[in-house]
Amino acid sequence: MLCPSCNTDNPADAAFCEQCGSKLEVLCPGCGAPVSPGARFCRKCGAAIGASSGPPAGKSNNAPIRVADASVSENLEGERKTVTALFADIKGSTELMEDLDPEEARAIVDPALKLMIDAVRRYDGYVVQSTGDGIFALFGAPVAHEDHPQRALYAALRLQDATRAYSAKLVADGGTPLEAWVGSTKSEERNFAAELCRLRGELLLMRARTERLDSNAEAQALFLEAIEIARHQHAKSLELRATISLARLLASQGRRDEARALLAEIYNWFTEGFDTADLKEAKALLEELSN
Repeated sequence: MLCPSCNTDNPADAAFCEQCGSKLEVLCPGCGAPVSPGARFCRKCGAAIGASSGPPAGKSNNAPIRVADASVSENLEGERKTVTALFADIKGSTELMEDLDPEEARAIVDPALKLMIDAVRRYDGYVVQSTGDGIFALFGAPVAHEDHPQRALYAALRLQDATRAYSAKLVADGGTPLEAWVGSTKSEERNFAAELCRLRGELLLMRARTERLDSNAEAQALFLEAIEIARHQHAKSLELRATISLARLLASQGRRDEARALLAEIYNWFTEGFDTADLKEAKALLEELSN
């Protein structure tokens, strides 16, 4: 069975990938829906399983892009590595989805998602999550590479070039142009499960600012999850960073007192290291929130 995350060919009875640990699923060749073990036909579209079959009439030729559902804390918790995180999505995809029939929209978006995933894997990146209109990927983990920042940059450039070429083809065929939004950031060496949640929240807010979207609730949930993971790991430095991100978000919503109380609690736990960048940032933010 081929792993959708790392393309490793696993034994037919494998439930998880032997190389990356991702959960393995049998997908329908017609519609891409998960299929029960031993099933001969898809319960969603009726396509035969294990045999070559074309897509049902009227369906897109491109099955939905699916990435194994493996949470960051499940697969990556406890590792100590320096990583580069990359987030990419299709700019204006929300409006595209609203203006077109769902199947028509997927027929346009899915090939672009595949181009994104191919660009990441071309430079040994690991696709952590597909969001339906974008991807979240890591460079430097689970496979370690000293040049992971450069790999992420090359993948971003390749991704954008491929998307521009695909967009030009869409326009030539009378369709709507597409544009890829790409963000990347580096995480210093630490148990990075909590940090990745925080970075996902920050990247989500970056995207929201460029596209004028309201992603505050989703970003807040990610920051809270990061704090919870950090507390579970007894990683106070990561808890501080996630709380700084959450406090800034709350302050932007006019919830300054709540932001100050949350940040003061974790800041007052520290008794040394006040010359570090994170504690300096926390102190400056507390002073700002007190004015």
